[in-house]
Amino acid sequence: MPSSPTHPILLLPVPDPSSFHLLVHWMYFGDTRYIEDCLTQKAIEWEGIARNAEYLDLSREIKIFLGRWYASWLHPEQAQHASGDDSDTAYYTDDSDDDDDDSTASEMAGDLASDSDDEKEVLRGRTRTT
Repeated sequence: MPSSPTHPILLLPVPDPSSFHLLVHWMYFGDTRYIEDCLTQKAIEWEGIARNAEYLDLSREIKIFLGRWYASWLHPEQAQHASGDDSDTAYYTDDSDDDDDDSTASEMAGDLASDSDDEKEVLRGRTRTT
């Protein structure tokens, strides 16, 4: 984009610009409380931030958090039982009658169940290859 050398402009076309700043905060500080507060207060939509996390190919840590938050929002009675669980899997029910082909909820939940013990190290942002 055209801009001055002292004030460059970066265009990053993310699916939901309104929640992007929350992901930047998480990448810098590793804290999901701010995201959880915004989701709970309905300041942002879960679908938007989930699409941003997928689009930016962020690590499993944020996807696990979003999957757990969605599951606890969808079924609060079952989230109370799983709150002490420290595994990398999230509760998810498959609503096969939905015709939404681009559902990030099903993609995230499917990815979460395939973790192994060797992959417990969690990195924020993109993973680096050597």
